[in-house]
Amino acid sequence: MNAKQIIKMNDNILPQFSTLSDLTRVRLIRVLIKEECSVNELTSILEIPQSTVSRHIKILLEQGWISKRGDGTSNCYCCNLELLPSSYQALWMVLANDQHTLYSQDHRRLQTIISLRNINSSDFFRANATKWSKLRSELFGDNFLLPTLLSILPKNLCIADLGCGNGDALLALAPTNAQLIGIDISEEMLSIAKERTKVYQNISLRQGSLINLPLQNNEVDCMFCMLVLHHISDIDQAFAEMHRCLTPKGSLIILDMLTHKQQEFQQMGHQHLGFSKTDLEKQTLFTLQHFHPLPKSPRALGPELFIAKLQSNSYN
Repeated sequence: MNAKQIIKMNDNILPQFSTLSDLTRVRLIRVLIKEECSVNELTSILEIPQSTVSRHIKILLEQGWISKRGDGTSNCYCCNLELLPSSYQALWMVLANDQHTLYSQDHRRLQTIISLRNINSSDFFRANATKWSKLRSELFGDNFLLPTLLSILPKNLCIADLGCGNGDALLALAPTNAQLIGIDISEEMLSIAKERTKVYQNISLRQGSLINLPLQNNEVDCMFCMLVLHHISDIDQAFAEMHRCLTPKGSLIILDMLTHKQQEFQQMGHQHLGFSKTDLEKQTLFTLQHFHPLPKSPRALGPELFIAKLQSNSYN
């Protein structure tokens, strides 16, 4: 339907061209088509003064584009396209496909307002405690927790990730500004890690194995050894190398499998069917400080995991 046909449908349609010529009023209609909102909420969504919102709301009410509903001491507004005159609907169809960066921004802020409505209720934590993680994720995303926890680490640490693979742990640690060294025996893995971490000046990569680490004596303050130790046949030599490269009283963090009986893992190059707390306590070069089995993920097919922290023993 073209503009002439729209005009013929209703002699009073001409003023609506003026009504919809204002971007703010179009933004308001687009929001109110999706969700009923108060003036305060519309002010937050459009990020404009309340007086401006009220002025445009008044015009839209007078022209019949939106309706008002009392809600306690305030009013809520909505736009029901199906109840609008057919000429209004036809005119809106012309604008419905219009693209503007502000529209997508308004939509995101509208979704935030909808989520906040749940949080603002007085009994939120009692009624919605089990939903809090989901709501928090909707509001703030999922990228804040790890950087917050890592912020407690001293910035002058030198940390080595043994068996760094494609660099996942290095990327997670990068914002700490610690000096990070990724070590892996696989040239292919290091190539991927190099590409992924190239923007960080505090990350370096070296090729080598746990039984012959490409590190100087006492070079690093902390080591991570995640799901690597079970691949090493000579465990004593690996611990000797890690002890050599750690500073006195340096820390070794091990994430690996608990002792298990799944023989099929040997076909994947596993030299050991997991480790027990006793296995780590036998390492005289280190003192076991913590040993914690981890809850198994319901979707995990492999054995249960543990995380252990060991401190390097100092010898003269």
